[in-house]
Amino acid sequence: MTQALALADHAIAACVVYPGEVIEGMLRGIFTDIAEATDRSVEEVIEEAKRDQPTKRFQSAQQVGQRVAFLANSIGMRFTGTVLWCDSHLDPVPPS
Repeated sequence: MTQALALADHAIAACVVYPGEVIEGMLRGIFTDIAEATDRSVEEVIEEAKRDQPTKRFQSAQQVGQRVAFLANSIGMRFTGTVLWCDSHLDPVPPS
């Protein structure tokens, strides 16, 4: 929020992008480790993990990138000082 206020006079938007679970990189590595430890395929582990997601899916880095690109266009620039939740959960704030 501080950056959004500081940059507002310069017509620059500042947002935080929370990507959530992206089925690439580190998360795929975790699923690979689980698969090896449990003698299952990576695909089986991923499918099981998807069942625990409210939307029953994970997202790609490209999908997160598309949301970031939206923020960079003229309509998206109207959003500032906010968090864009790009995860597959329905409730981004954990209960306290």
